[in-house]
Amino acid sequence: MSRRGYIHRLKGVSGISVEILPQGTELIETAAPGLEAAVQQHLIDQLGDADAHALRALLQRLDTSD
Repeated sequence: MSRRGYIHRLKGVSGISVEILPQGTELIETAAPGLEAAVQQHLIDQLGDADAHALRALLQRLDTSD
């Protein structure tokens, strides 16, 4: 991805950080609608109520953990 000009890797004290370059942002924005539709069709639409609740709870827990 760095060779294609999408990202730039930076070595730091705590490891490597990645900066998304303008071409990478453009690629993400182009891919997002198709990815969103695929996730909806192949994951979200396949979940029953109990599975959707469990997934929501897991994602909320991950979102609040540091």
